[in-house]
Amino acid sequence: MINMLFGKSAKVGNEIDMVAGQIKAKAQNVVITLKQSDMIEAQFTNLIELAKRSGDTQLVMQFEMLKQLMDNMQNTVTAQMNEIIQDLNRIDQITDKVQNNF
Repeated sequence: MINMLFGKSAKVGNEIDMVAGQIKAKAQNVVITLKQSDMIEAQFTNLIELAKRSGDTQLVMQFEMLKQLMDNMQNTVTAQMNEIIQDLNRIDQITDKVQNNF
């Protein structure tokens, strides 16, 4: 009976670990993708410089605002994804306890 429980616990723990690992990999890929938006921010920096040279202060402010908004969104989503990754690591630790208790 105990071997049967251990087998079921280990199997369920392995399944949870597998799903959590897949979600963790997807979350890490989201963070990598978000970092690629730095290239867009670099383009905004170039546009800001062009607008400054043209003397269009309103355009400068618009591009600066867009660049800042993009940076804020990137930082917020990255922080949230990193929290999800930490939660998934905790799930992995908990399933390890379940697997090792039998």
